[in-house]
Amino acid sequence: MNEAERSKVFIANVDRYDECNIAKFLSQLVIGRASKAEDEEAVEEGNVTPKQVGNPQTYSIYGTVDDSCKDPPGFVNIITMDDKRQDCVEKIMECDYIIYNIKDDHTVVDDALWILDQIHSNLESFTTQKIFILISSVLTWSKSALPDPVCNRFI
Repeated sequence: MNEAERSKVFIANVDRYDECNIAKFLSQLVIGRASKAEDEEAVEEGNVTPKQVGNPQTYSIYGTVDDSCKDPPGFVNIITMDDKRQDCVEKIMECDYIIYNIKDDHTVVDDALWILDQIHSNLESFTTQKIFILISSVLTWSKSALPDPVCNRFI
């Protein structure tokens, strides 16, 4: 299967613990395949007959790493974030899924917002759907200002 046919996933800072494990999991995941338990259940119910999978399709993982990273994961295609940013945005926009984790590093928020802005400004040019996944904690949003501090809906 050639690289152009594979679903592409971009993960920012793939050299960090959480991001690396997400990337590793996705790189081994067969696209469109149910879990083994679901497969066995469907066969037992007679809904599906067991069949051989010819050439399973997996995700192609792209990501950025910190400058201090000496040993990036081997299963990730590294995208270098340069000062211009424009060179890397083209590679990121080729991906079907874009994942940012802002729960551990607040400096990633600016990059995530910039990528969202790029996605929004290029919506008409996409031939496939783009899915942006933001990983955060509840505490990340606790500092967000409410649009109306006094809400009359609940009074």
